[in-house]
Amino acid sequence: MPNTTYQTLGLALTISCGLMLLSSCSVNPATGSADVVFSSEAGEIKKGREAHEKILESTPLYQDEKLNAYVKRIGQKVAAVSDRPDLDYQFFIVDSPQVNAFALPGGYIYINRGLIAFLENEAQLAAILGHEIAHVTARHAVRQESAKAGAKTLSIVSAILTGSAEVGEATGLYATAAVSGYGRDMELEADGFGAKYLRAAGYPPKAMFEVIGILKDHEVYQKRQARASGRKAVSYHGVFSTHPRSDKRLQKLINTADANDGERHTKAFRTAINGMVFGNNAEATAGSTPHTGGEQEGNKQEQRYRHNSLGFSFAYPDGWSVQQQSRQIDVKDANGVSQVSIGLQRNKGQDIEPWLRQHFNVKLLRQSEPLYLKGLSGHSGIIDESSKGQQRIAAIGRGNLVYTLSSRWHAPKLSPEQDKAVMDIITSFRPERRQRASQPNKTLHFVKANSRTRFDDLARQARLGRNGADLLRIINGYYPAGEPRPGEVIKIIQ
Repeated sequence: MPNTTYQTLGLALTISCGLMLLSSCSVNPATGSADVVFSSEAGEIKKGREAHEKILESTPLYQDEKLNAYVKRIGQKVAAVSDRPDLDYQFFIVDSPQVNAFALPGGYIYINRGLIAFLENEAQLAAILGHEIAHVTARHAVRQESAKAGAKTLSIVSAILTGSAEVGEATGLYATAAVSGYGRDMELEADGFGAKYLRAAGYPPKAMFEVIGILKDHEVYQKRQARASGRKAVSYHGVFSTHPRSDKRLQKLINTADANDGERHTKAFRTAINGMVFGNNAEATAGSTPHTGGEQEGNKQEQRYRHNSLGFSFAYPDGWSVQQQSRQIDVKDANGVSQVSIGLQRNKGQDIEPWLRQHFNVKLLRQSEPLYLKGLSGHSGIIDESSKGQQRIAAIGRGNLVYTLSSRWHAPKLSPEQDKAVMDIITSFRPERRQRASQPNKTLHFVKANSRTRFDDLARQARLGRNGADLLRIINGYYPAGEPRPGEVIKIIQ
């Protein structure tokens, strides 16, 4: 080789290494190739944790302890045989009907409730989780970040919940990846590593191929619905239009001699998701919700608790918690001790101060004072209870209803600090627009079809609307046409 060639290569390596010093050069644990990235593993984990905390602030997670435990168990099983088994992987179910899953750097894996409903067995669930784990093991986020230095991450929540990378400033790295994927090459790479992890975890690698087929059918269904309603179609990662089942690289990755070897655990999967909410979850949007942010006092954002159906909200101190009981709401301090209880009573036209005295059986009301709170009137004061010492009480009227608030300090005398904490909660009380009682959630179940079972009839019985039969076909693998076979176990929506 001529000296000039060596010199050229040496110069190129010098420049390359100089650039790497500005960023970081490491061997990718999944690909085995050198990565030029702007983040160490510790930095990668930190970025994922920061983005995860923002997601927890605004993204509802599905509250089903058994299903969450099941998804975590499958996810950990696949992660344990991945190329980065030592990461602290965490798995979450997002309470959204959107068909989506995504991963954050450092091992945070999310799958939407809506996507789980379209799967047929545990192996397919493992395939989705394996694909997302592969994005983490192959460091796709930080590799892409190096190519798009300075990408924003704050818009991920809006992008995830709407399924649109165009919402707000959803041009950030993780938001774009969650909705639009990492591009065809990285998505195929994730499929390949995911299939490898499936095999190692005892699942058939072909489950990855099956999942892509399900998602491709869903994308076609979404596009048809979108054209009919004039909206934009939403699909998992949005890459399946360029990620077809016929892709030769994908076929080579998946269709190996042992592609069908492994357990699918269909019965366990059906047991786990039976009764899962399908579509919008009314319980995630109605009832009572903690809410951080909104109103501000100076530069400090306050924590507010909103009870949507009863129509009120109040602020509570940082570090405290709110628990809804059957007949009251308890606000507890950082030690878990109930300090303020809030109830609801009726009032037949009596003035609020005598009502308060009568309800609490008051003999002596210290520091008696009226309250005027955003259009609501009330009254407050301090009483002496023989067993509990001094307590701050209040009553706030709203039509023929009265909200009652009472402290639970077990002290002979309220200190100024204790009384201020209670009064801050009382005076932060606000009326809110009430939400109408929502329709009961629709849930997913399994039944055995007979010779008379038809998707049109099932859709009509469940009141699924004009496209209900197609929806049942797609979640049962019959889209765009077909009827259940007698004796077959199928999904229905009730």
